[in-house]
Amino acid sequence: VFISYPQPNPVKVKELCEFLTYWNGSSFICRNQIERFIRIGIPPAIRGRVWKCLLNIDSLRAASSFDYEACQVEIRRPLVDLGVSEYSIISTIDSLVDTENEISSGQSDLPSADLTLFKQIALDLRRSFPTHRTLMGDRPEAIEGQAKLFRVLTAFARYNPQIGYVQGMSYIAAVLLMILSEEEAFWALVALLEKPKYLSELFDSSMKKIQLQALVFHQLLKHRKPLLFQHLETLGVSSLHFIMQWFLTLFTSLPCWDSVLAIWDLIMLHGLQAVFRTGLTIILLLESRIMNMTEEAAVLPVLLRVPMDVDVRAHAEPIALCQPLYRIIRANEAICQFQRGYLALTCRWQSTQSSYTSGNGFTLLAWQDVSAGKVKPKCSPLIQSIGVLLGRELSRLRTKRSSCLGGQREKPKEERALWNTDVQEWEINCMNSLVLEEASGGQDEVDLQ
Repeated sequence: VFISYPQPNPVKVKELCEFLTYWNGSSFICRNQIERFIRIGIPPAIRGRVWKCLLNIDSLRAASSFDYEACQVEIRRPLVDLGVSEYSIISTIDSLVDTENEISSGQSDLPSADLTLFKQIALDLRRSFPTHRTLMGDRPEAIEGQAKLFRVLTAFARYNPQIGYVQGMSYIAAVLLMILSEEEAFWALVALLEKPKYLSELFDSSMKKIQLQALVFHQLLKHRKPLLFQHLETLGVSSLHFIMQWFLTLFTSLPCWDSVLAIWDLIMLHGLQAVFRTGLTIILLLESRIMNMTEEAAVLPVLLRVPMDVDVRAHAEPIALCQPLYRIIRANEAICQFQRGYLALTCRWQSTQSSYTSGNGFTLLAWQDVSAGKVKPKCSPLIQSIGVLLGRELSRLRTKRSSCLGGQREKPKEERALWNTDVQEWEINCMNSLVLEEASGGQDEVDLQ
């Protein structure tokens, strides 16, 4: 039995709804504020609004000439020629295969490209969330869910034929349909798969992009956790064996759905960077267990199907990965508030410094010593008085953090789970450069031979 998110505070829900009314995606303040709400936990009833704002769906749809409804009319024509509909696509897979064989032997004039697309999507529909009530079974709700998923995926293949349909998209589109309306889910899929910030570097028809990103994660793991990396290498387990499944399905195979949605909230905010961050977090949570394993056959099932009893043993009490992320967040929320306060004070101090003086070389940490009377800075009295106030505020934040932690020691970085497992964009770029250099070096060796 999994613990669910606590009931959202009505005041916080109202505050978030009002905040979304004035949403500005280009504002640092707005994005910082929405991350605060994500840390607390987005109420299910308004998660769709949050995702629409973060992906900027309305602007994307308004700027495009693509007509989703007209596309559906075009898609239904070859379906009618095949004698099937989107409502019976899964049950007619065998007949689609037979028709494909007839086309290849020249016995039919139906377009082979459409048939191949329909067959690929129909096969993946059967694999996507096989136990979810809105996608599997003979109930009207499930049949309608399958039809919506089929329409969204075929529409995207028409919208972007360069990518077309790639295995794994069905999982992403299915989750979007659980949160958004059908057409909103389509445009959300477009935003995720085409915007460079999100998943454009994961999906292509050749599967080369996902292979490259798996190698980038391979390098990231090698540099972040060298002992664990070496242990996996010794056992013959490569990141390619599990990371492609994690990335292509965006962690939808995790055992707790609350955790999956919290991860998706973070991905909607930070994009591909959050995908790497989540992958690294799962590895960290599994590290102690993997290090005690001595066979490849034991490691891969744990990585491909993350167990429900994974815990962070260094915490005062076990924290299961399958439990909602708010349990992890709660333990570190005081630290997060401190970090946000630190950032705000830094910005205020830098702004004040640039307005009144220049080049005095003091950092915010130094102002705490100033406020305690340990150091007297060489700057104007106005700047000095501001620095004293900032130093006192910094001390107050640290005291508040210690109080909220209840006397617990501050956890090392690797113990803080998702919210405190940081992966920077420059770090991913560096790992990407290493992968490309190794690939070009290997090609140079082949050329020399």
